[in-house]
Amino acid sequence: MWRMKMKKMLNNTKTTVKILMERLTNAKKNYEKWNDSDSYFYEMRSIALEFNDYFGIGDIILSDGEKMISQGHYELGIRLILMVKEILHNVANTTLLYMRLAEYYFQSGDTEKGRECLIMLCSCVDNYEESIEFNDLTSVWEKYHHYVDGKVLLPQKVMTENHPTLPGKCSTSIAEILVLPEDELLSALSEHLNEMSVQGECLEYLNQWERTAYHIDTLCMEVNSGGFFHYLYYNGNRFAEVQRACKLVGAEKTLSLLRAIQQKFPQAKIPKNPEQIQNVLDMMDGNIDFETEDNKYYDSAEKELLGKLYQFVCENKDRFR
Repeated sequence: MWRMKMKKMLNNTKTTVKILMERLTNAKKNYEKWNDSDSYFYEMRSIALEFNDYFGIGDIILSDGEKMISQGHYELGIRLILMVKEILHNVANTTLLYMRLAEYYFQSGDTEKGRECLIMLCSCVDNYEESIEFNDLTSVWEKYHHYVDGKVLLPQKVMTENHPTLPGKCSTSIAEILVLPEDELLSALSEHLNEMSVQGECLEYLNQWERTAYHIDTLCMEVNSGGFFHYLYYNGNRFAEVQRACKLVGAEKTLSLLRAIQQKFPQAKIPKNPEQIQNVLDMMDGNIDFETEDNKYYDSAEKELLGKLYQFVCENKDRFR
């Protein structure tokens, strides 16, 4: 019964994602065909209201709004971004959201709201100046930052001596990576994402599609280095994220293994704190092993997982930077 319920939930999730992507694709095609900004906006609003519980919909529409602005369609782009602020939650790229909102309010003459958005940006985002540069919004920041000079603190989080690399300054461009054969593409993409995120220390600099690929790539590398025990010992605090990533790309075999692994922990819960995970694994050493899951992964799940990741990247090429 439990397995049937989980399978049904997974199938429902995949169906929802498929419907969502079809709606987004059709909306874009109709806009490109008819160039009707109002129809496109209201269709995107309808999608946002219908799928507002779907993880990532806010960032999808936010990214689309930014793309519209970069292509010269400022009015439509800012309408989409304002809509994200109005009805959607859990947006990952708060830098882009608040910076574009601040720009809009300043241009509209509402200095107070513009200042509030900049203060929110500086309060919510660690190392906001680097995040602004990473989003290619430095020119906007330089135009308006004097409104909050003396009103915000410098970034509280001290970065490591390494810094995130801007997408355009990585060793290999994403355009070069995306034309490679499957094995070479996934290997080059792994290096690219690690370069952008300082070996995973700064995942906030990756968008949701890049983070999905990063989590799956990390799982593959760690399990191949020392099995699921090795992955859990060093990356177990991101277990929930890798589960979501596997669900998103449709890697059912790996999902099944991850659920089985979770059941082996006390109360079937994996702690969020890395030290707590390590303590549990150390205390249960000899009484907990993942040999069965390791073997199933090596036998068939890994091939499915890498295939699903490659398919995910190919279907979302324009989302990778």
